[in-house]
Amino acid sequence: MIIAILVTLYLAIILVSLYMFILKTIRVAKYGKGVFKLNSTKCKKDIKAKKEFLVPVAPFLEDDKVYLPLTVVARLIGIKNITESEDYKLIIKFSGKNIKVDKDNIVTLSNGYNNRKRFSDVQVRNNHVMIESRILRDLFGIHVEIVNDNVILR
Repeated sequence: MIIAILVTLYLAIILVSLYMFILKTIRVAKYGKGVFKLNSTKCKKDIKAKKEFLVPVAPFLEDDKVYLPLTVVARLIGIKNITESEDYKLIIKFSGKNIKVDKDNIVTLSNGYNNRKRFSDVQVRNNHVMIESRILRDLFGIHVEIVNDNVILR
């Protein structure tokens, strides 16, 4: 009898967790993980959010490429392990991956298995690393959609 109750409780917890995951996935697909406005230092957590917060550097468009502040994007998607070192301007660690920006503004993505990708389409504005939006898919698995002047992370 107790085993049946525990199994039922366990299954209920799994179903609630699955339901919450599905809701979050649908919400991200519909409203985004973050919304930037081009040439503005204001940013929102999603399309429907009323509260805006300031970012240190405004996203910008140059040569048909949109550049976004790398640290802000990382924080919007929930990454907290962001550091600097003597050898690197920026080090971001998450899910077994390392993203490093060296002094020459070359971004290296490694996954611990000697698989490395290098990206050079990086700029620095006001001491902040700005990365071209198409690279975000490789770095974080994020799709970037541009609607009017809004840059939506999905």
